[in-house]
Amino acid sequence: MTLPATGSRERLPQSAALPRTPFWDVARGLGILLVVYGHVARGLMTAGVLPSTAPWTALDALIYSFHMPLFFYISGRFFPATFVRQGPAQLMRRKVGSIAYPYLLWSLIQGGIEVALAGLTNHGGRPAIAGILLTPIDQFWFLYALFFIFGVATAVYSIRFHPAWVLLAIAGILFFTDVSTVAWSGFGYVAYYLLFFSLGSVTAGARAPFLGLSAGGTAAVALVSLAVLIVLQTGALSPLGLHSLWPQRISAFACALTGCSFILCAASLARGRFAMLMALLGRCSMEIYLLHILAASGIRIVITKLLGLHDPALHLLLGLSVGTFFPILVARAMRRRGGNWLFEWPRTATSSAGQAA
Repeated sequence: MTLPATGSRERLPQSAALPRTPFWDVARGLGILLVVYGHVARGLMTAGVLPSTAPWTALDALIYSFHMPLFFYISGRFFPATFVRQGPAQLMRRKVGSIAYPYLLWSLIQGGIEVALAGLTNHGGRPAIAGILLTPIDQFWFLYALFFIFGVATAVYSIRFHPAWVLLAIAGILFFTDVSTVAWSGFGYVAYYLLFFSLGSVTAGARAPFLGLSAGGTAAVALVSLAVLIVLQTGALSPLGLHSLWPQRISAFACALTGCSFILCAASLARGRFAMLMALLGRCSMEIYLLHILAASGIRIVITKLLGLHDPALHLLLGLSVGTFFPILVARAMRRRGGNWLFEWPRTATSSAGQAA
């Protein structure tokens, strides 16, 4: 199960033929690997195993500037085809089962474990489990925001008047609007990330980025994208006075675009066993996303509290490995027993037939 990837007198059927290609699985795989690394590294810095200094903080800022916009963009790329194929009612019913259900279930599971083990974790009983309908906790903000973004996109596409461009206009307005005063705290996530989802929907009928370039051309684009991202992240433009909302958002948008460009180039260049491994991670990105923090935190607790080991390299290696592959093993074990209820709402054989990943 992947993180959901899912125009009007616009020609909606054109995007309905958008195929599922290994390229997007590889891109998701690279993205989810960065997600796991980011949470493992932040956990180690909070626990004092890694120093909260450069280069760790610089790498953290670099990754966090684009890795989540990447997932919203990919979801947007597949949304128009899903909308045409399923229709608004069926689409949202399925999103309840594939996004809202795991959001609620894992917020309760992970939040409950963090409260129960407050003396061992980095959270100290912080999660406000009772408020998860309005305020998402931990990494589950992504599913929370994605569900509401699917709802907004479904409503706009139901009007059928140039929906991709209407959605993009709405997203642009929200992205450059200060919504910090809105009482609904979760709305900030929706307002910020809707833009990247809408960019995906606008480009849904186009060929996957960079697949038409030569390997040398793709590598050149990747290097330029990475260089621009590093320049933006190192504060080289701070003399320009990026202090108000609009300049900050423009800078953040540029970081997200260049970072996503780098990852998509890398996905296009991936070959052989590495590409196969990344595609596997991409196909299992939902399971990894839901379970990786518990898995990585568990191994960190075992290493530090029980074994007394504090080597940063060992922690990074084991945290990244366990956080990435343990969820896959759990999901496969559940499927062998005929169920996957930990990661999505159980479906009957009839309802699951034809379900798009």
